[in-house]
Formats: sequence, structure tokens, C-alpha cells
Amino acid sequence: MDGAKVVDVVNTYFGMRKISTQLIDGYTRMRLNNEFLFQIGPLDQGFWPDGIYTPPSDEAICFDIATTKNLGFNMIRKHIKVEPQRWYHWCDKLGILIWQDMPSMNSYIDTRKRTVPPQEQAAFRRELEALIKTHWNSPSIIL
Repeated sequence: MDGAKVVDVVNTYFGMRKISTQLIDGYTRMRLNNEFLFQIGPLDQGFWPDGIYTPPSDEAICFDIATTKNLGFNMIRKHIKVEPQRWYHWCDKLGILIWQDMPSMNSYIDTRKRTVPPQEQAAFRRELEALIKTHWNSPSIIL
């Protein structure tokens, strides 16, 4: 505001959901808002033919997510990368659940020994904490 004059306006959204587990018929099941929901979806590596790993537009993101839902899926497992924040925004708005992996673990592993060297453990932890801190408030991310 500048006196009584509006000079800038910001609109946003929020979402609330509860993720929990419960023993159902002898199996631990994930629940969404206290209800069991069988989650099914593709492993999405975020490849875009015309931009490699960069989505070309919001329209392309929406088309991709909507097509996933139209094929009968209710979640997407984001595997090899972290998408731009606008991708998560559209998942929130279009109502699809996200399992976000920590990307590219192979770069941290000594494949000859199948171990993670100590200096890489610290880098992995820093990058994972940064991922969590930048995406903690995306309602679509449940795992």
C-alpha cells in the first residue's frame, strides 16, 4: 500500500494433508488423511525431449501431470532430479502425490567397494537437507 493506493498484490495457496501409517490386515500401510490409499504411479526422471532436463513451459508441465492422472495414476516418483518449484506447484494444483527421491546417489558411491566415502557422506547430507528445506511446504510431496 502507498497510503490508500494498492501498489502490489500477491496471491498464493496452501494445502493440508496428513500422512501416517497403520497396520492393516497384518501389513503396514501408508494412509492419506487417515484413509488407506493404494498409491500407483510412474518413476519420472523428468526428461523433456526439447529441453533435456528443463521443462519447456508450464503448459508442458500441466500436460505431463494431467496425462499421468488420466492414465489412472495418483502419484509420481521423482527419481533422478529435483524439478523446478513450478513443477511441484502444478502437482499441488492438479492433485497428484509426489515421492521425491534424493537424486543421483551413484555419484556418492564407490562402486568398487559398494560404500559411501566419508567426504561424500557430508555432501550427501548437505544436499538432502537443502532439498528438504526448499520443498518442505509442497503439499503434494508425501514421501
